Amino acid sequence: MKTFHYLPAVLALTGTFPLLATEFNPELGGSLRANYNFKQYNAEHRDTLGELSFNMLELKISDRFADDTWGINASYRFMNGYDYLRYGYIYYNLSPDWQLQAGIVDKPFGNINNASNSWWYSINYYVGFESDPDAGMTALYHKDQHRLELGLFKNAEYQNGRGLTADIISGEIGSQTYHNQETNQLNLRYSYFMEQGEWSAILGSSLELGQIYNTEYRENGDRYAIAAHADLSYQDWNLQLQALHYDYRQFDEGGAFDASRIGMGMVNSAFEITNRAQVYSANIARSFDTRIGRLKLYNDYSHLVADSGNPAHQDTRLNVTGASLSYEKFFLYLDHIYGHNLVWTNGDGDNHLGLPQSGSGWGRQINLNIGYYF
Repeated sequence: MKTFHYLPAVLALTGTFPLLATEFNPELGGSLRANYNFKQYNAEHRDTLGELSFNMLELKISDRFADDTWGINASYRFMNGYDYLRYGYIYYNLSPDWQLQAGIVDKPFGNINNASNSWWYSINYYVGFESDPDAGMTALYHKDQHRLELGLFKNAEYQNGRGLTADIISGEIGSQTYHNQETNQLNLRYSYFMEQGEWSAILGSSLELGQIYNTEYRENGDRYAIAAHADLSYQDWNLQLQALHYDYRQFDEGGAFDASRIGMGMVNSAFEITNRAQVYSANIARSFDTRIGRLKLYNDYSHLVADSGNPAHQDTRLNVTGASLSYEKFFLYLDHIYGHNLVWTNGDGDNHLGLPQSGSGWGRQINLNIGYYF
Protein backbone atom coordinates (compact mmCIF):
# COMPACT_ATOMS: atom_id res chain seq x y z
CA MET A 1 0.00 0.00 0.00
CA LYS A 2 2.59 2.55 1.00
CA THR A 3 4.91 4.38 -1.36
CA PHE A 4 8.47 5.34 -0.47
CA HIS A 5 8.30 9.14 -0.74
CA TYR A 6 11.31 11.46 -1.01
CA LEU A 7 9.57 14.86 -1.10
CA PRO A 8 8.34 15.11 2.54
CA ALA A 9 11.79 14.21 3.85
CA VAL A 10 13.44 16.86 1.70
CA LEU A 11 10.93 19.47 2.85
CA ALA A 12 11.50 18.60 6.49
CA LEU A 13 15.28 18.78 6.18
CA THR A 14 15.62 21.88 4.05
CA GLY A 15 12.59 23.93 5.00
CA THR A 16 12.38 25.08 1.37
CA PHE A 17 10.78 23.88 -1.85
CA PRO A 18 13.12 21.42 -3.63
CA LEU A 19 11.40 22.33 -6.92
CA LEU A 20 13.33 25.59 -7.25
CA ALA A 21 16.55 24.18 -8.66
CA THR A 22 18.19 26.27 -11.38
CA GLU A 23 18.76 23.39 -13.80
CA PHE A 24 16.45 20.50 -14.50
CA ASN A 25 15.66 18.10 -17.32
CA PRO A 26 12.41 16.15 -17.78
CA GLU A 27 12.55 12.96 -15.73
CA LEU A 28 10.84 9.58 -15.95
CA GLY A 29 10.89 7.20 -13.03
CA GLY A 30 8.80 4.86 -10.99
CA SER A 31 8.90 1.52 -9.24
CA LEU A 32 8.17 -2.17 -9.64
CA ARG A 33 7.01 -4.00 -6.51
CA ALA A 34 6.14 -7.48 -5.35
CA ASN A 35 4.29 -8.50 -2.20
CA TYR A 36 4.25 -11.56 0.08
CA ASN A 37 1.38 -11.94 2.54
CA PHE A 38 0.60 -14.56 5.19
CA LYS A 39 -2.76 -14.31 6.96
CA GLN A 40 -2.75 -16.37 10.14
CA TYR A 41 -6.55 -16.61 10.13
CA ASN A 42 -6.72 -17.84 6.51
CA ALA A 43 -6.83 -21.66 6.21
CA GLU A 44 -5.46 -21.63 2.65
CA HIS A 45 -2.53 -19.43 3.70
CA ARG A 46 -1.77 -21.81 6.58
CA ASP A 47 -1.78 -24.75 4.15
CA THR A 48 0.36 -23.05 1.47
CA LEU A 49 2.50 -20.74 3.68
CA GLY A 50 1.03 -17.55 2.26
CA GLU A 51 0.92 -15.89 -1.15
CA LEU A 52 3.51 -14.11 -3.29
CA SER A 53 2.08 -11.77 -5.94
CA PHE A 54 2.72 -8.77 -8.17
CA ASN A 55 1.98 -5.55 -6.28
CA MET A 56 2.32 -2.66 -8.72
CA LEU A 57 4.12 -0.93 -11.55
CA GLU A 58 4.32 2.81 -10.92
CA LEU A 59 5.30 5.32 -13.61
CA LYS A 60 6.29 8.89 -12.72
CA ILE A 61 6.97 11.97 -14.78
CA SER A 62 8.19 15.41 -13.74
CA ASP A 63 9.19 18.45 -15.75
CA ARG A 64 9.86 22.17 -15.37
CA PHE A 65 9.67 25.00 -17.82
CA ALA A 66 9.54 28.81 -18.14
CA ASP A 67 12.73 29.29 -16.11
CA ASP A 68 11.53 26.88 -13.42
CA THR A 69 8.46 29.00 -12.77
CA TRP A 70 6.10 26.24 -13.97
CA GLY A 71 6.26 22.47 -13.70
CA ILE A 72 4.33 19.21 -13.56
CA ASN A 73 4.46 16.07 -11.42
CA ALA A 74 2.44 12.92 -12.01
CA SER A 75 2.34 9.29 -10.91
CA TYR A 76 0.18 6.49 -12.34
CA ARG A 77 -0.06 3.01 -10.85
CA PHE A 78 -0.90 -0.32 -12.47
CA MET A 79 -1.89 -2.93 -9.90
CA ASN A 80 -3.31 -6.43 -9.91
CA GLY A 81 -6.67 -5.96 -11.64
CA TYR A 82 -6.96 -2.17 -11.53
CA ASP A 83 -5.07 1.08 -12.08
CA TYR A 84 -5.34 4.67 -10.86
CA LEU A 85 -3.72 8.09 -10.84
CA ARG A 86 -1.81 8.54 -7.58
CA TYR A 87 -1.25 12.26 -8.18
CA GLY A 88 -1.00 14.59 -11.15
CA TYR A 89 -0.71 18.36 -10.94
CA ILE A 90 0.79 21.47 -12.47
CA TYR A 91 2.56 23.91 -10.18
CA TYR A 92 3.53 27.56 -10.31
CA ASN A 93 6.24 29.15 -8.17
CA LEU A 94 5.06 32.59 -7.16
CA SER A 95 8.29 33.20 -5.21
CA PRO A 96 10.91 31.19 -3.31
CA ASP A 97 8.37 30.96 -0.47
CA TRP A 98 5.07 30.39 -2.31
CA GLN A 99 3.93 27.62 -4.62
CA LEU A 100 0.52 26.89 -6.18
CA GLN A 101 -0.49 23.35 -7.22
CA ALA A 102 -3.59 22.37 -9.22
CA GLY A 103 -4.84 18.94 -10.26
CA ILE A 104 -4.91 15.71 -8.25
CA VAL A 105 -3.02 16.83 -5.14
CA ASP A 106 -2.53 15.36 -1.66
CA LYS A 107 -4.78 17.27 0.70
CA PRO A 108 -2.86 19.01 3.50
CA PHE A 109 -3.99 17.25 6.65
CA GLY A 110 -2.16 15.51 9.47
CA ASN A 111 1.48 14.77 9.95
CA ILE A 112 3.57 15.97 6.98
CA ASN A 113 5.60 12.74 6.95
CA ASN A 114 2.48 10.53 7.18
CA ALA A 115 1.07 9.21 10.45
CA SER A 116 2.88 5.86 10.14
CA ASN A 117 6.13 4.13 9.23
CA SER A 118 4.71 0.87 7.91
CA TRP A 119 3.47 -0.29 4.51
CA TRP A 120 0.06 -0.88 6.10
CA TYR A 121 -0.36 2.78 7.16
CA SER A 122 -2.39 3.76 10.26
CA ILE A 123 -6.13 3.82 10.96
CA ASN A 124 -6.10 7.43 9.71
CA TYR A 125 -5.55 6.07 6.18
CA TYR A 126 -8.73 3.95 6.27
CA VAL A 127 -10.98 6.84 7.33
CA GLY A 128 -9.56 9.24 4.71
CA PHE A 129 -6.94 11.27 6.57
CA GLU A 130 -3.51 9.97 5.56
CA SER A 131 -1.81 10.32 2.17
CA ASP A 132 -5.15 11.26 0.57
CA PRO A 133 -5.23 12.91 -2.91
CA ASP A 134 -8.24 14.91 -4.10
CA ALA A 135 -9.15 17.04 -7.13
CA GLY A 136 -8.47 20.73 -6.56
CA MET A 137 -5.63 23.11 -5.75
CA THR A 138 -3.31 24.01 -2.89
CA ALA A 139 -1.27 27.05 -1.93
CA LEU A 140 1.93 26.33 0.02
CA TYR A 141 3.94 28.87 1.97
CA HIS A 142 7.23 27.91 3.63
CA LYS A 143 9.64 30.38 5.15
CA ASP A 144 12.05 30.01 8.04
CA GLN A 145 10.32 27.80 10.63
CA HIS A 146 6.80 28.20 9.30
CA ARG A 147 4.85 26.16 6.75
CA LEU A 148 1.26 27.00 5.89
CA GLU A 149 -0.88 25.04 3.40
CA LEU A 150 -4.34 25.90 2.13
CA GLY A 151 -6.27 23.45 -0.04
CA LEU A 152 -9.52 23.87 -1.98
CA PHE A 153 -10.93 20.65 -3.45
CA LYS A 154 -14.04 20.19 -5.58
CA ASN A 155 -14.35 16.45 -5.03
CA ALA A 156 -12.45 13.18 -4.58
CA GLU A 157 -10.06 12.14 -7.36
CA TYR A 158 -12.45 9.26 -8.16
CA GLN A 159 -16.07 9.26 -6.97
CA ASN A 160 -16.28 5.45 -7.00
CA GLY A 161 -13.56 4.61 -4.46
CA ARG A 162 -11.07 3.57 -7.12
CA GLY A 163 -8.23 5.72 -5.76
CA LEU A 164 -5.48 5.17 -3.23
CA THR A 165 -7.09 6.34 0.01
CA ALA A 166 -10.55 6.02 1.54
CA ASP A 167 -13.21 8.40 0.16
CA ILE A 168 -16.94 8.65 0.82
CA ILE A 169 -18.78 6.75 -1.94
CA SER A 170 -22.19 5.60 -3.17
CA GLY A 171 -23.45 2.05 -3.55
CA GLU A 172 -24.68 -0.94 -1.59
CA ILE A 173 -22.32 -1.64 1.30
CA GLY A 174 -23.24 -4.08 4.04
CA SER A 175 -27.01 -3.80 4.61
CA GLN A 176 -27.35 -0.21 3.36
CA THR A 177 -27.38 1.63 0.04
CA TYR A 178 -25.56 4.97 0.07
CA HIS A 179 -25.95 7.90 -2.34
CA ASN A 180 -23.05 10.05 -1.10
CA GLN A 181 -20.23 12.00 -2.73
CA GLU A 182 -17.51 14.22 -1.30
CA THR A 183 -17.73 17.81 -2.53
CA ASN A 184 -16.64 21.41 -1.77
CA GLN A 185 -13.76 20.82 0.63
CA LEU A 186 -11.36 23.18 2.39
CA ASN A 187 -8.15 22.08 4.11
CA LEU A 188 -5.75 24.07 6.25
CA ARG A 189 -2.52 22.83 7.82
CA TYR A 190 0.09 24.75 9.78
CA SER A 191 3.49 23.28 10.71
CA TYR A 192 6.25 24.76 12.84
CA PHE A 193 9.81 23.44 12.41
CA MET A 194 12.21 23.40 15.35
CA GLU A 195 15.83 22.31 15.58
CA GLN A 196 18.29 22.42 18.46
CA GLY A 197 21.50 20.40 18.30
CA GLU A 198 20.56 16.76 17.74
CA TRP A 199 16.89 17.46 18.39
CA SER A 200 14.33 18.41 15.76
CA ALA A 201 10.56 18.67 15.75
CA ILE A 202 7.63 19.44 13.46
CA LEU A 203 4.59 20.60 15.43
CA GLY A 204 1.32 21.28 13.68
CA SER A 205 -2.45 21.30 13.46
CA SER A 206 -4.96 20.64 10.66
CA LEU A 207 -8.53 21.51 9.77
CA GLU A 208 -10.90 20.10 7.14
CA LEU A 209 -14.37 21.37 6.23
CA GLY A 210 -16.56 19.96 3.47
CA GLN A 211 -19.94 18.77 2.23
CA ILE A 212 -21.47 15.36 1.51
CA TYR A 213 -23.81 15.49 -1.49
CA ASN A 214 -26.68 12.99 -1.69
CA THR A 215 -27.21 12.20 -5.38
CA GLU A 216 -30.63 10.58 -4.84
CA TYR A 217 -32.28 13.38 -2.85
CA ARG A 218 -30.05 16.24 -4.06
CA GLU A 219 -29.38 17.36 -0.51
CA ASN A 220 -26.11 18.24 1.22
CA GLY A 221 -24.74 17.00 4.49
CA ASP A 222 -21.54 18.32 5.99
CA ARG A 223 -18.30 17.04 7.47
CA TYR A 224 -15.34 18.33 9.39
CA ALA A 225 -12.14 17.10 10.96
CA ILE A 226 -9.46 18.59 13.21
CA ALA A 227 -6.09 17.21 14.25
CA ALA A 228 -2.99 18.05 16.27
CA HIS A 229 0.25 16.34 15.29
CA ALA A 230 3.93 16.17 16.19
CA ASP A 231 7.01 14.59 14.61
CA LEU A 232 9.93 14.50 17.08
CA SER A 233 13.47 13.31 16.31
CA TYR A 234 16.59 12.83 18.40
CA GLN A 235 19.68 11.41 16.70
CA ASP A 236 18.33 8.24 15.03
CA TRP A 237 15.13 8.05 17.09
CA ASN A 238 11.75 9.31 15.89
CA LEU A 239 8.39 9.69 17.61
CA GLN A 240 5.17 10.55 15.76
CA LEU A 241 2.04 11.58 17.66
CA GLN A 242 -1.39 12.56 16.36
CA ALA A 243 -4.87 13.12 17.77
CA LEU A 244 -7.74 13.49 15.27
CA HIS A 245 -11.49 14.02 15.45
CA TYR A 246 -13.79 13.60 12.45
CA ASP A 247 -17.55 13.95 11.99
CA TYR A 248 -19.39 12.86 8.81
CA ARG A 249 -22.96 14.21 8.89
CA GLN A 250 -24.65 12.75 5.82
CA PHE A 251 -28.23 13.52 4.76
CA ASP A 252 -30.33 10.91 6.57
CA GLU A 253 -32.81 10.37 3.71
CA GLY A 254 -35.75 10.99 6.02
CA GLY A 255 -34.53 8.40 8.52
CA ALA A 256 -34.55 5.64 5.93
CA PHE A 257 -31.22 4.24 7.05
CA ASP A 258 -28.71 4.26 9.90
CA ALA A 259 -26.79 7.55 9.60
CA SER A 260 -24.37 6.56 12.38
CA ARG A 261 -22.32 4.69 9.76
CA ILE A 262 -21.16 5.72 6.31
CA GLY A 263 -19.81 3.96 3.22
CA MET A 264 -16.19 4.37 2.14
CA GLY A 265 -14.23 3.08 -0.84
CA MET A 266 -10.59 2.67 -1.83
CA VAL A 267 -8.55 0.54 -4.26
CA ASN A 268 -11.76 -0.88 -5.77
CA SER A 269 -13.08 -2.04 -2.39
CA ALA A 270 -15.95 -0.80 -0.22
CA PHE A 271 -16.49 -0.89 3.54
CA GLU A 272 -18.23 1.05 6.31
CA ILE A 273 -16.96 3.20 9.17
CA THR A 274 -18.57 4.84 12.16
CA ASN A 275 -19.59 8.34 11.12
CA ARG A 276 -17.95 10.10 14.09
CA ALA A 277 -14.80 9.15 16.00
CA GLN A 278 -11.50 10.16 17.53
CA VAL A 279 -8.34 8.56 16.16
CA TYR A 280 -5.13 8.51 18.20
CA SER A 281 -1.78 7.34 16.85
CA ALA A 282 1.68 6.93 18.39
CA ASN A 283 4.65 5.58 16.43
CA ILE A 284 8.23 5.07 17.52
CA ALA A 285 11.16 4.25 15.24
CA ARG A 286 14.91 3.76 15.39
CA SER A 287 17.15 3.94 12.30
CA PHE A 288 20.55 2.33 11.75
CA ASP A 289 23.24 2.48 9.11
CA THR A 290 24.21 -1.07 8.14
CA ARG A 291 26.40 -2.74 5.51
CA ILE A 292 23.39 -3.35 3.32
CA GLY A 293 21.71 0.03 3.69
CA ARG A 294 19.61 2.18 5.99
CA LEU A 295 17.51 0.06 8.36
CA LYS A 296 14.54 1.35 10.35
CA LEU A 297 12.80 -0.59 13.14
CA TYR A 298 9.40 0.70 14.21
CA ASN A 299 6.17 0.11 16.07
CA ASP A 300 3.05 1.96 14.87
CA TYR A 301 -0.08 2.01 17.04
CA SER A 302 -3.40 3.67 16.22
CA HIS A 303 -6.75 3.52 18.00
CA LEU A 304 -10.18 4.64 16.78
CA VAL A 305 -12.67 5.52 19.51
CA ALA A 306 -16.23 5.33 18.13
CA ASP A 307 -18.23 8.44 19.04
CA SER A 308 -21.34 8.12 16.85
CA GLY A 309 -23.86 7.96 19.68
CA ASN A 310 -24.73 4.39 18.72
CA PRO A 311 -23.93 2.25 21.82
CA ALA A 312 -23.39 -0.84 19.64
CA HIS A 313 -20.37 0.69 17.91
CA GLN A 314 -16.99 -0.54 19.13
CA ASP A 315 -13.41 0.69 18.96
CA THR A 316 -10.90 -0.30 16.29
CA ARG A 317 -7.21 -0.88 17.02
CA LEU A 318 -4.18 -1.47 14.84
CA ASN A 319 -0.59 -2.28 15.86
CA VAL A 320 2.13 -2.80 13.26
CA THR A 321 5.62 -3.90 14.28
CA GLY A 322 8.08 -3.92 11.45
CA ALA A 323 11.25 -2.93 9.67
CA SER A 324 12.11 -1.11 6.47
CA LEU A 325 15.37 -1.26 4.56
CA SER A 326 16.66 1.13 1.92
CA TYR A 327 19.47 -0.28 -0.24
CA GLU A 328 20.54 1.57 -3.40
CA LYS A 329 17.43 1.39 -5.65
CA PHE A 330 15.56 -1.14 -3.51
CA PHE A 331 13.18 -0.54 -0.62
CA LEU A 332 11.68 -3.25 1.60
CA TYR A 333 8.92 -3.35 4.23
CA LEU A 334 8.51 -6.30 6.59
CA ASP A 335 5.45 -5.90 8.86
CA HIS A 336 3.59 -7.87 11.49
CA ILE A 337 0.01 -6.53 11.44
CA TYR A 338 -2.26 -7.04 14.45
CA GLY A 339 -5.71 -5.54 13.94
CA HIS A 340 -8.90 -5.52 15.99
CA ASN A 341 -12.34 -4.85 14.47
CA LEU A 342 -10.58 -3.56 11.34
CA VAL A 343 -11.23 -4.15 7.65
CA TRP A 344 -8.87 -6.65 5.92
CA THR A 345 -7.11 -7.76 9.09
CA ASN A 346 -9.12 -10.82 10.19
CA GLY A 347 -11.37 -13.53 8.82
CA ASP A 348 -14.47 -12.75 10.88
CA GLY A 349 -16.18 -10.53 8.33
CA ASP A 350 -15.31 -7.25 10.03
CA ASN A 351 -15.52 -5.24 6.82
CA HIS A 352 -15.58 -1.97 8.71
CA LEU A 353 -14.01 0.31 11.33
CA GLY A 354 -15.74 1.30 14.54
CA LEU A 355 -18.91 -0.75 13.99
CA PRO A 356 -20.04 -3.79 16.03
CA GLN A 357 -17.49 -6.55 15.57
CA SER A 358 -18.82 -9.75 14.04
CA GLY A 359 -16.36 -12.25 15.50
CA SER A 360 -13.34 -12.33 17.77
CA GLY A 361 -12.30 -9.00 16.29
CA TRP A 362 -8.57 -9.77 16.20
CA GLY A 363 -6.44 -10.86 13.27
CA ARG A 364 -2.74 -11.30 12.51
CA GLN A 365 -0.77 -11.31 9.31
CA ILE A 366 2.76 -10.95 8.01
CA ASN A 367 3.45 -8.74 5.01
CA LEU A 368 6.65 -8.32 2.98
CA ASN A 369 6.80 -5.70 0.23
CA ILE A 370 9.89 -5.35 -2.00
CA GLY A 371 10.23 -2.51 -4.47
CA TYR A 372 12.75 -1.55 -7.16
CA TYR A 373 12.78 2.23 -7.75
CA PHE A 374 14.07 3.62 -11.01
